[in-house]
Amino acid sequence: MKTLFNEKVFFFLLALVVISLPWHEHFNGVCTILLMAWTLGYHLYHRPAWKDWRERSWLLLHWAWYALFAIGLLWSSNYDEGMFHLEVHMLLVLVPWMWAVSPSLHKKQYHLLMWCFVVSTFFTLPYTLGGVLPFYMKFHEINMWIITQSTPFHHGFMGMYWLTATFMIWYLVYQRRETAAYALAAGFTVVAFATLLLLNAKAAVVAMLLLPVGAGIIKLLAVKGKRYLLYLSAGVPSFLVVGFLFAMSQWDSSSYQFGVDKNISLRSVWDFAGFLTYSFYHRLGQWHCGVEVWTQNWKTFLCGVGTGDATQALNSCYKANGWEWLEGFSTHNEFLEEAVRHGLLGLLLLLTVFLYPIIQSIRRGNYWYALQSIAFFVALMIDCYLSNQKGIVWYMWIGSLWYMLPRETWNQKGILQNT
Repeated sequence: MKTLFNEKVFFFLLALVVISLPWHEHFNGVCTILLMAWTLGYHLYHRPAWKDWRERSWLLLHWAWYALFAIGLLWSSNYDEGMFHLEVHMLLVLVPWMWAVSPSLHKKQYHLLMWCFVVSTFFTLPYTLGGVLPFYMKFHEINMWIITQSTPFHHGFMGMYWLTATFMIWYLVYQRRETAAYALAAGFTVVAFATLLLLNAKAAVVAMLLLPVGAGIIKLLAVKGKRYLLYLSAGVPSFLVVGFLFAMSQWDSSSYQFGVDKNISLRSVWDFAGFLTYSFYHRLGQWHCGVEVWTQNWKTFLCGVGTGDATQALNSCYKANGWEWLEGFSTHNEFLEEAVRHGLLGLLLLLTVFLYPIIQSIRRGNYWYALQSIAFFVALMIDCYLSNQKGIVWYMWIGSLWYMLPRETWNQKGILQNT
């Protein structure tokens, strides 16, 4: 038993999970089950005391949010959708628990896991091109249908995995500070950006453009010792969410109707601006109905419509407004979606779950998580990433990898130093 439950076996299983992240859900699911089964055996074998669990506050916040999904079934009429959410959000319980009770990893092991993720993500490109190029050679076009068929999963989520891989490779080469390493990172970035355009991953493109700006600001404040400003900046997402919700509550929807600019080529993935306009236009109706459903009375405002009734409530709003073409769509904003499901209570809890690790990471000098959270925030503001299996897999596994990094500090010359 001692041979089975050791750090090497844990690292191997964790590496399998990380390698499988950019690929099909079933592959990743099998790897995750193996890792969690090993973690359970390790937990039962060593029986660590509660005081020895790592990151207990972080764990309890995620468990509290998952408990809200279970409690929300009490005022739901659609138990099938409610149980679906309990299944999808199971990683809220499992991932923090795994990190809490499993063996600690050292920094080089985290780096190796990141390299595994970067390489695995890179090999999704030939996989995608293998489906796209034959179609292009025959029909001389690349449309969203063939992109969807040629990627391991939804193109928007795939884009976020590419974005994360790009961020990771810059972090890794920053540790080495070699010219050749920077050239490698620059080349990977060019390939990644072209891939994002091919995938039409709009949110990932926006996040990629914001990351260098965020990196410059965070490094400047960290080097100058302005940590209090970093703490204040962690509250920016809350103000943006509140501002967004207020703006949608004031939006005049009387002239909103189905309409697509004829100049937008929805068959071509290269019409990026057209897709951006098209997607934003449709989201206006989804956001409006999300706010309308959430604020229809005091009960829904405080407690929401229930874990399983969000889709039904939104469809009723779409029909009432004459927007039948939106039926079946979510709010395409995770914060608003949570407000619809669980009201103000759920919204505040989600914001706490989102902001707590950012603040803790800044306190430890781990600014990498704060940078990754820029991508998280963009994703949550324009889509329901935490209501989808692949989205929550990305958020929990990638977020926890950055969050569990050993402490680092920047000296006055901007050089990273371990503490």
